[in-house]
Amino acid sequence: KLIRVISPDDIQKILTYSKKHEHEMYRIIFFALYTGCRREEIVKLRYEDIKDGCITIHGKGNKERLIPLVDKVYEVLHSQDVGRIFEYQHTSTLTNYFRRICSVCKVSARFHDLRHTAATQMISSGIPIEVVKAILGHVELRTTQIYAQVVADKMRQEMSKLKY
Repeated sequence: KLIRVISPDDIQKILTYSKKHEHEMYRIIFFALYTGCRREEIVKLRYEDIKDGCITIHGKGNKERLIPLVDKVYEVLHSQDVGRIFEYQHTSTLTNYFRRICSVCKVSARFHDLRHTAATQMISSGIPIEVVKAILGHVELRTTQIYAQVVADKMRQEMSKLKY
């Protein structure tokens, strides 16, 4: 199954539009890009899940994992002690709003592509693949290695532009 990664230009279009017109979706999209969380994981999040600079994610198969939160993520989280972090409570709401934002921005993307984009960007940024595996909650390293292949393919594509 091919993974789809959203280009940096398209990410900027999506973030710029959502920040201005759909602020709650901006917060969600930003969070997804910095954590690689799935829709189901995002709608379940509560402020009680944040402790010592990390957030506990309740993932597939009721497995829990810790993700460190970078300062930029704290900027989009409202300071509260209890309750839901994001107001949308259904995955279909995220899908529908994201689809509409992408349509307005003329970007072809699905909400799950934010997870692919986050993983690929983590690897491109030099985060060790074992760390990316843990952040994404993958059981098998080979699942995470798919994103490393995307990075290698992109490097080959970019290097083909080199001319003398």
